[in-house]
Amino acid sequence: MPNISYDLHVPLVVYKEPMQEALRWAEKARCDAIHVRTLYGNLVDLGGTRIRDPKMTRRSDPFPDGPWLSSSDETFRSIIEPVLRYQFPDKCDYEKG
Repeated sequence: MPNISYDLHVPLVVYKEPMQEALRWAEKARCDAIHVRTLYGNLVDLGGTRIRDPKMTRRSDPFPDGPWLSSSDETFRSIIEPVLRYQFPDKCDYEKG
């Protein structure tokens, strides 16, 4: 079975014991480049559905399709925040204060 990357900017269900094992493997490897989410996902044979990473890092990146959106500070302020303010003009209870 091929290795799959789970290092996308989307939520990931994590179970404590297998993640602890993945963290031990990463520590034993002594390599800062190991992506623990990917190590965990392949260790537990998580599977899943292939998607494009929804992270917007540059203004020239297309607005992602699908239910997830992740951004950098720059793309949030310049692209995403204005859209959110337009779609949700009234502050929610958590923003009032």
